[in-house]
Amino acid sequence: MAYTRSDGDMIAVPFGNNNIEQGQLVTVDTSTGNAKAGEPSGKPFLGVADESTADLTTNTIKIRTEGVFQFSVDSAVASDLGKMVQVSNPTTVTKSVSGSYPVIGQIVEIVDNKTVMVKLK
Repeated sequence: MAYTRSDGDMIAVPFGNNNIEQGQLVTVDTSTGNAKAGEPSGKPFLGVADESTADLTTNTIKIRTEGVFQFSVDSAVASDLGKMVQVSNPTTVTKSVSGSYPVIGQIVEIVDNKTVMVKLK
């Protein structure tokens, strides 16, 4: 067996026939095990797409599992700083945290009243 090492901040996973755009939140399509543009249905969270599937010649997409990323949110005020978030859709997070859905990160900056910076957990 070959020795392989990674920092874990970038992973590569198959995406099947799913369309994923660069910068979108990515979850697991539990019926196929492939990466899929983020769904708010409690699916396992993988990270943020580092590339778009339309640009790829193989069936593997690179996903960032760590870092700070900008996302839309229903509303943002100063007191939201530090709040935990979950996936709402592929480009939006929600502060309405449900115990049955995975928390994906924490708001670390308020950009404006509809945009936040999120540090992935």
